[in-house]
Amino acid sequence: MKAAALKKVATVGAVSATAVAGLVLGTTPAAAAPVNTQNFYVNYGNTYAKGELRWYNRTVRFDASLRALSGCKLFELSATDGKGRWDRVAEFLCPGDIGSKRINGVLGFDNVRGGAKDVYITIGNGDPLKRQHCNKFKTRCGAQHNV
Repeated sequence: MKAAALKKVATVGAVSATAVAGLVLGTTPAAAAPVNTQNFYVNYGNTYAKGELRWYNRTVRFDASLRALSGCKLFELSATDGKGRWDRVAEFLCPGDIGSKRINGVLGFDNVRGGAKDVYITIGNGDPLKRQHCNKFKTRCGAQHNV
């Protein structure tokens, strides 16, 4: 092949490689859509925790509104992978705290295959009083029950 023809082939190859790299590297992945979304509501007297769980591959995002109207209460959201691993967030709230309190965050296990499978929402006063169980693969959270 002549030098001019070789130069043309090399230039076309470089342009093609650059175009493909631009397509691959220039795109940003779409945000992961939740696998499931559930609402929860747990109450003890006039005290309640209500909100939403958004399940992802290995984690669960929560957005909750807490209100304590009958003595100081401990609110706990606990996630488990079903194999003994737990991730928890707790919030203590008293009737003197004005209005309801909003909390949000993420529970789960980024480095555990399958991640979070169950979430328990608990209201207590040193001992658990009421609890609701939510499972990643169910359409709704279970009924609340005494603990």
